[in-house]
Parts: sequence; structure tokens; C-alpha cells
Amino acid sequence: MNEASPLLEIRDLTRDFEVKTGTLPARTARLRAVDHVTLDICKGETLGLVGESGCGKSTLGQMVVGLLPPTHGDVRFGGKLLWGTHAFDDPLVRRKIQMIFQDPSSSLNPRMRIKKIIGEGLSIHRMGTREQRSQRVLELMELTGILPEQGERYAHEFSGGQRQRISIARALSLDPEVIICDEPVSALDVSIQAQILNLLVKLQGELGLTYLFISHDLAVVKKVSHHIAVMYLGRIVEIADRDHLYANPCHPYTKALLAAVPRPDPAGIRHDVVLQGEIPSPLSPPSGCVFHPRCPMCMDVCSQEIPEEIEVEKGHRVRCFLFGK
Repeated sequence: MNEASPLLEIRDLTRDFEVKTGTLPARTARLRAVDHVTLDICKGETLGLVGESGCGKSTLGQMVVGLLPPTHGDVRFGGKLLWGTHAFDDPLVRRKIQMIFQDPSSSLNPRMRIKKIIGEGLSIHRMGTREQRSQRVLELMELTGILPEQGERYAHEFSGGQRQRISIARALSLDPEVIICDEPVSALDVSIQAQILNLLVKLQGELGLTYLFISHDLAVVKKVSHHIAVMYLGRIVEIADRDHLYANPCHPYTKALLAAVPRPDPAGIRHDVVLQGEIPSPLSPPSGCVFHPRCPMCMDVCSQEIPEEIEVEKGHRVRCFLFGK
């Protein structure tokens, strides 16, 4: 990806859940939501993580931010191991990695005025005096496009786009270095999506922020990302910098995702791969390459072996038997 030392290193990250599959008698099965994922994100850059709903994107984000412990693997921030060392018990570490959630309606306290929502982290971490915290809240509101007189309102009095601005202001309150953006615009109208994406790009340039941007929409990810990782059923199947991925997608799943993106120019380059069927249940994943039941280019080996990661060009890696087998 980038020759600079990564700020955030995700190594072999795996998460299993025990799921009840019956009532009488009660039975449980293992569900592997994230399957040995390795990623790097350099300071000041955005890694877009793309895939269909249920592929494990949000679970990965929750492990990075400290909301969910991994079953296996680790996360390093600035070279410091986070899991297995009680690092997330350190307030300084907690402050440096924040999250913007998908649905601001459910992630904002309906009983709090927004100035208190934005400043709650400052109070919990006892940062500055009361006056300094109040001033910081006003600065954050101005930075994210919220009027000062709106600070006394409740979250339900705002539109979806405004509520997401409040969420962004709250995430910025503790001066983080990394922000996990979990589908931050998927619940918004297209015109409002553009405003929020522009705001995130602007804030990254001004504050030097590092983003892990989770989405199911490759058109949205293209707007904000420097590198893009494509995820399917818990596994990363392709990763490249943005321009290489869009110009030369290698994995059939990536091509199918790109084919689904509306294009204003009908004569433009298209990668017409149409997926059949639904994403398999992670309770009973397919053998070999997990994508093979839906892949239009499936070969015999695809159902028998798990493909290794192949570098097709510098910084562009893919897991597919069409390459290197």
C-alpha cells in the first residue's frame, strides 16, 4: 500500500460468534464473521472497506475501535499492541480512536441537548475547565456546520444529515487520530451524502485524520478513499489503491460490484459481471474460495482450495485462482 510506516496495523484479525441454531434441544454453532484479515492504514489516509451487508465489515470496525474483542489476531496503533495488553483501558488510547456510526438516530441520546452530546466525552475525560469545554463544543459545531443557537435542541429536531454532523462533531471532540466511519452516509439522501462526504474530506485535510471508511457502495468509497479493500464473507478478496482498483479490477466479485455502480457515460468502461444468488450463510460457508458458488468464472480448484494472496502489480493484491494458479 504505502511505504510509510502504517499508523494502524490489523494483523490476522478473526472474530467468531456462538450462535444458537435450535431450541429443543438447544444447540450452538460457530459463526466466523471476520476471517484472518490483515490491513494497514497510513497516517492521513483513508482505507475504504467495501462489501455486501453481512460480510463482517462492521464487526471488523468494532474490533479496531475496542468495542468487540477479537477471537484471534491483533491491532496495533502507532506500533502499540491494543488487544491482550489492556491498552483500551488507557484513556489516551480510547481518545485517539473514535467511531461514527451508521444510524445517527439510534446513536445519539434523545434526552440530551446536542451541545451536551458533543461535549460528553470532554467531561468524561475531564479535559479542560467547564468554560474551555463549552468553547470547544462551539468550535466543533462551527467546524461541522452546526449553528451555535442550535446547541440547545435535541437530536430529533434535526434532519438526518444534521444528526450525522453532530455525530462527526462528537467523534472529533477528543482530538482523535483515527476515525472508524461505519456506513456514515448509507441512511442519507444522495444530495446529503455528498455534503457529508465533502465534510469528511475537508476535515481530513485540515486535521490530518486517518479513516477506515466502511461502505457497501463503491461509488461512495471512491470519493473519499486512497486505498480500497474488498471484503466477502469475512475475507479480503482484493486490495489496491483507488485508481488501480477502478481501472483494473481483478477479482470477479470486485468486477460485479463495479458493474452495479450507475454510470453517467454509457460508453464508459464497464466490467459486466452479474452475480447469481445470495451471499451464503457464514454458519455454513462454502469450501475453498468462499465466492465460488456465485462466481461466473469458477473452476474446479475453486471449490477445493483456499486461494492465496497474489500481488498482480505493486500494491494490488487479489485472492483468486485466475491469478498465479
